[in-house]
Amino acid sequence: MSNIDDNQNKINIDDLNTEAELAMDKQGSERSRKNRERLDLSATPAAHEFKEEILQAVLDEMDVIKRDVENRKGGAEPGWFKTLTKTNKETGKPEWRYNMYAMCDAAISEAIDGYHKQYSEQYMQEQMGRAIYALIFEFVVYDRRAGDAILTKLVSDEFAKLDRQLIMASSSHETRREILFRKMAKWGFNVDWGVEEFIAHARPFYLALQATGKFEIDYRPVPGEKNWANHLVFTEEVEAELEAENSKLDAYQTAFAPMYKVPLDWNINSIGPYRLPRIAQRVPLVRGASPDQKAHIEEAMKTGDMDGILHAINTLQRVPYRINSYVADAVRWIYVVKNQVNNRSLADQLKKFPKLVSPPAMHDISAEEKESMDKKDLRAHYRKFFATRKIRSEAKRNRNEVRRYLRQVEKLEKANVPFYLPHNMDFRGRVYCVPDFNPQQVDYIRAMFLFANKRPVGNAEFPLQLQLANTFGLTKEGFEARVQWVLDNEAEIIAAGTDFKNTFGFWSKAKEPMQFLAACHEWKQYKEIGPEFESGLPIGQDATQSGIQIFAAAALCAVDGEKVNLRCFDADGNTPTKPFDMYAVCLAKAKIMIENSRVENEQWLVNNPITADEEAAYQEYETKILDPDITPEEKAEVNDAWRAEPFSEKFYKRKLLEAAQSVQALGGEYNRDVIKRQVMTLGYSATQYGFAAQIREDWIDGYTDDVISKKRDTHPFGEDYGYTASNFLADIHMRAIKKTLSSVELGMEFIVDVAGVLARHNKQVKFVSRLGFPHFQNYLKTVSKTQKLLGRDNVTNIYRSCAEREYKRPTKDVNKKKVASGSAPNLVHNTDSTLLLLTMLNCNDDRGITNLMTIHDSFSTTAADVQDLSVAVREEFIALFEGYDLYADFRKQALAQVMQEGETEADYRRMTEEEFIAHCQANNLRYSDTAYKRHCGLTFPETPEKRNTLDINEVYYSPFFFN
Repeated sequence: MSNIDDNQNKINIDDLNTEAELAMDKQGSERSRKNRERLDLSATPAAHEFKEEILQAVLDEMDVIKRDVENRKGGAEPGWFKTLTKTNKETGKPEWRYNMYAMCDAAISEAIDGYHKQYSEQYMQEQMGRAIYALIFEFVVYDRRAGDAILTKLVSDEFAKLDRQLIMASSSHETRREILFRKMAKWGFNVDWGVEEFIAHARPFYLALQATGKFEIDYRPVPGEKNWANHLVFTEEVEAELEAENSKLDAYQTAFAPMYKVPLDWNINSIGPYRLPRIAQRVPLVRGASPDQKAHIEEAMKTGDMDGILHAINTLQRVPYRINSYVADAVRWIYVVKNQVNNRSLADQLKKFPKLVSPPAMHDISAEEKESMDKKDLRAHYRKFFATRKIRSEAKRNRNEVRRYLRQVEKLEKANVPFYLPHNMDFRGRVYCVPDFNPQQVDYIRAMFLFANKRPVGNAEFPLQLQLANTFGLTKEGFEARVQWVLDNEAEIIAAGTDFKNTFGFWSKAKEPMQFLAACHEWKQYKEIGPEFESGLPIGQDATQSGIQIFAAAALCAVDGEKVNLRCFDADGNTPTKPFDMYAVCLAKAKIMIENSRVENEQWLVNNPITADEEAAYQEYETKILDPDITPEEKAEVNDAWRAEPFSEKFYKRKLLEAAQSVQALGGEYNRDVIKRQVMTLGYSATQYGFAAQIREDWIDGYTDDVISKKRDTHPFGEDYGYTASNFLADIHMRAIKKTLSSVELGMEFIVDVAGVLARHNKQVKFVSRLGFPHFQNYLKTVSKTQKLLGRDNVTNIYRSCAEREYKRPTKDVNKKKVASGSAPNLVHNTDSTLLLLTMLNCNDDRGITNLMTIHDSFSTTAADVQDLSVAVREEFIALFEGYDLYADFRKQALAQVMQEGETEADYRRMTEEEFIAHCQANNLRYSDTAYKRHCGLTFPETPEKRNTLDINEVYYSPFFFN
């Protein structure tokens, strides 16, 4: 084994790690500062405190100014005085016409933002006047009597539309306010003030601000111009106070990163894995733990019940890593390269690599253009408009993210020493790396990790061959076929491992291209050096859909167990020569269902043809729904009205028919990869809505990208860019998968049912795993509350002194809906985490394997240790389920929560309806359906009977269980 740190000075490592942890604080603060700078300064917490501090002083000064004008010796009264005051009928004296509290707040905010953006005195006063004008408009509208309620609703609806429609117009609140002014003119409230009127009406507020002693006038250059002008600025004392307050808040932000020293062990006395206490205390052992779970964890740590878990976590975070510079160089090349191949950027041609190229910006059309456009063209415009905006936003975010990760890689390479990844868990017990730069990320990030403790390959070239074939995308082939593929393509593999630029056309076709490139580089070195070559490449051992494996093992169901490679024999009693392709089976059933749907809907429409009038009504409906100005309430009304039309079913049937035809027209492009993710997530209680989102994200959005970037002329799923098709396929996939996997639905229904009983007793699911991890749910109902706050609308820049903001407050009642959707996936995650932790202990303690990398249901080690890891995971899976009933344990622990003293399990056993009728008769009780349903809701179902057709020990000999 290679020895790390032999030539490293301990003091230097200490200093390096301390410097890195200090940098986490600095980077976190910097990130917080940059996020803050994207906002107007007036929106920062420090500015809010400053406004509250001086608001009353400004109000007082405005009263003084009003009194001075009222008591003037001569001259005409100022224009602003006529606008902002009115005569009190009883006293005959002037008083403020509008809410001066809101107006002063607006003036202070404009002054703060104007200082931040270096506005000249004149321009700041102009903007201040515009904000005051917008407020006057609001007050005029909302102070009307009941007779103008329609106008009030109109304006409220228009503001809601602005939130959605105009947020993309500009990040500048001045620009948005100009848009508001145009809207105001449309509503009949004409903007008749010019620049001079805006400045004149802002003047008293401007003078009041100066009188507080918090501002001063400074004569300085106007940014971007040659001339100089007066600027209203903070005094030095205020500027220092604001900066100190914002910096204090920024200091609480931490950008967690890898460590250069071994993380501190988790134990009863630890405060966190990092060496600096203030950094360490920001990392909890369990993320998102409820108070009950925290108390249970603390007690379990005291009693030693969590010793095994902590030991496994500590084992993982003691693993040293280095950067795979060959892959890092390739990522840098892909990020910066400007050339295009086949009209596509290099990043676009890589699977699982973030899209980096933004399509050209697409601007919205004017109201006049909108009125003149054909309705169909208008719908097409807005579909493309919003799709373009989404793609541009994602590309920008991706570029920033890749750049940030590459900066982290550069630091780790420059340090040229091993680094470590602190680990912790979520409330279900799943293990995660604390830094976001970690191998649990996407393909290109994971590929940049190497084990620092390299091991000689020796005679373990087979795992290297599997890694090459697996990452290229041959996981459904048998082992012999995978090895043969490597031998057949060895020249190209070695070339890719030598020069990634000139071989891009070969390795870019891989399913996981960056990990495949890493394996090519490793293979090239192995072939040059031979068996003594020391490899640090992580070789993955992946489960065949761990969630379904857990359900099949819990039910001891051989039929489903065979589909997820738990068996060492197939249905004919032969050893399988290739993995069972469950995705292909589900796909085949889905294709049959699609064809049946096509034939059925086609015939239905022949019998119920669509008339010209019905088509016109449908086009009108579609136009209304796609209008970006429509409010949610209006959209709901339009949809309800459409559904009430007797002929609306025709168009629903037509959409289903078109979806089926579109899928079938794509031929081989509709393949197992499209349904794969749904098969994988069914065991985690994925919904049909979630399936549709997955289909769009994984498949259909790729066609949308091609249309936006003009690589395709038309979208294969029509003008709605595949929205209807995704929902159609979601339903098809859900039915096809459930028809294929019976044990999954059975287990999920039982878990949800038991959790539902707990919820009706107002109890949360609490389950302690076999290894001792306390998985506690904390799903609570919330109530909507409104709070009156001082602030301004983000889009219109209108200030409200008592704006109502809605927020959610948790109650003490269990949220039954979230319990139903979360209990099954949470228990599965808890169980696969238990397997992971047990496997880590087996590898480290029993087999001496120290190079261990985990991604939930995927375990990696060096080529030399792959065989031992493969045995370890099989041993622990068998031990986890042999003689153990997961469902019975779950029911038992749930029952213990609700049983009162003196009660027995029989008190909570769910009777059949016949048994309940007999029970009522024997105890002189009145039977009713409602009473029986209430009884079922408060009693537990029986544990599902095991199929007992699967010998769990077959897992040990199953060649493709983890492969």
